[in-house]
Amino acid sequence: MAGPFTLMEFPSFTPLVYLEGELSAVFLEQEDQIDGYRRIVAALANTALGPQESKELIAALATELYREDQDDRAHLEDEQL
Repeated sequence: MAGPFTLMEFPSFTPLVYLEGELSAVFLEQEDQIDGYRRIVAALANTALGPQESKELIAALATELYREDQDDRAHLEDEQL
């Protein structure tokens, strides 16, 4: 099963992974299954940008999209003239 998941770890309880599909939902409890999702979380954490880098990327993309929108509007106005 691929897609979103929730890894739930508690101090006093066995860890769980919750998978929700379009037509069903599953809780995984076996340690080898949990370990697989722990590896996925670790890989995502190693790949993800830090908070400042994320802000900078979002700002750069927003600026680029704004410029493209402005260019598109200017092009439409030129065509209407």
